[in-house]
Amino acid sequence: MKPRYGWTGWLNVVIVFLSCAAIARADVITLKNGGEIRGLIQKNARTANSKSPDVIVKTLGGSLVTVAKSEIESIQRRRLILEEYETQRRKTPDTVDGHWELARWCRNQRLTRQRRTHLKRIVELNPQDEHARRSLGHQKYDGEWMSREEYMKSQGQVLYRGRYVFPQELEQIKQDQLAKDGERKWHKKVKLWHAWITSDRTEQQKQAFQELSAITDSLAIPALSKRFRDESRPALRELYISILGRMQSAESLQALLYQAIFDSQPNLREVAVAAIPETQINAAITALVRGLKSELNLVVGRSATALALLGNDQVVPQLIDALVTTHRYRVVVPDNGANTIGFAANGGQAPLTSGLPPDVELQMMTGQLPYGAVVIPPNDPGAQMRQKTQIVKRTQRNGAVLEALKSLTDEDFSYNRPKWRLWWAEKNNNVGKP
Repeated sequence: MKPRYGWTGWLNVVIVFLSCAAIARADVITLKNGGEIRGLIQKNARTANSKSPDVIVKTLGGSLVTVAKSEIESIQRRRLILEEYETQRRKTPDTVDGHWELARWCRNQRLTRQRRTHLKRIVELNPQDEHARRSLGHQKYDGEWMSREEYMKSQGQVLYRGRYVFPQELEQIKQDQLAKDGERKWHKKVKLWHAWITSDRTEQQKQAFQELSAITDSLAIPALSKRFRDESRPALRELYISILGRMQSAESLQALLYQAIFDSQPNLREVAVAAIPETQINAAITALVRGLKSELNLVVGRSATALALLGNDQVVPQLIDALVTTHRYRVVVPDNGANTIGFAANGGQAPLTSGLPPDVELQMMTGQLPYGAVVIPPNDPGAQMRQKTQIVKRTQRNGAVLEALKSLTDEDFSYNRPKWRLWWAEKNNNVGKP
């Protein structure tokens, strides 16, 4: 049978709870004459008035003491366990054993900070106390007891936001943080100007155009790229390109090269190449030559076109290598267990190991499907076709690379790389000869 409590029973429980809560906290009143009173400040009708000249304190012994506010230096409110700790601390002798006893008491009371204070004092009194050292997290480094902080400092590292770094790294971290802060500010501005320039209000459009055209800070590039790189209106992408062309930073060059390769309109790709500053031409050529080795055939072709526009024939050997390239494509084909049959040169039948229809096979070999393909079989109401993904390798002739070579050399050896290489070697051997 469950015990039953009337309302008076519950009232007693509440009173006991509140009493315990009050006891769990204690106040320290420091007097101007140097004395201290510990207890619990009482709130009653008299002292509730902020103009009251007195403070009434119920001491730890249970007595009520009235103190004039004019005599009080400060009041600290803290838990009763801290008062008990203060009492214990004052009675503890300044010895290894005394501090060990108080450190154990602090651990039982979950007073972590106070416990560490006494462990440190133990180490001061006895530097070889291994138990105290390990309790503080110290380890032996080259035979010497040290905290992690001491060891890191001995290695020349400093603490920054919870981790140790070298001063040079700290300087870079701070610079990166400043850059992030700057980029964050630009995001707000560019977002507003993009909204204005795409609005129907002529005045806002003009102001946004002026503000955007005046940007020269490369920290604005992430914000500009987010709003304008893939903007559907070509005129705004052209504005974006013109802004990048005035910056002359590594970030602006990277953004220009992105437009030179991936912009959907050929004329804007040309505008992006033309916007590359003279001082960054060599860096652009280096990046575009890397593009000739891309896994994406589209990047190979457009990199070649951009190199031709830059007009430096020193890239001819790399273009010759890129005339014919091999790429991998992901293709989705029907998984019906059937074989696709082609015809060999002798007139006999031969399986097409890729599983692709002949017309798709031909298009992939000639580079007409740079992103792969999905083969959809004719509708068959009586069959539920499964599909599978295949990775196929295709060696392709790159028309854009050939056009770039023809533009830079005024020669045409088609896709015959040996002939191109022979011609280039002869040309360079004859340089300077009469």
